[in-house]
Amino acid sequence: MAAIEPDFATKADLAQLETRIVDRIGQMESRILRDISRRDRWMMGIVLAVAALAVGVLRYF
Repeated sequence: MAAIEPDFATKADLAQLETRIVDRIGQMESRILRDISRRDRWMMGIVLAVAALAVGVLRYF
């Protein structure tokens, strides 16, 4: 009966995996930013401004 030896990742394997993950995250980020249209960004800005105004008013009173 042969002993089962686990396979461990080498530093080169981990570096390659890290590079692939970073590249994939960059691709996803650029796709998300491309998909968000100008109008959507404008609406998010308005919602954030209203929320900031509401927080300011509530903290004042």
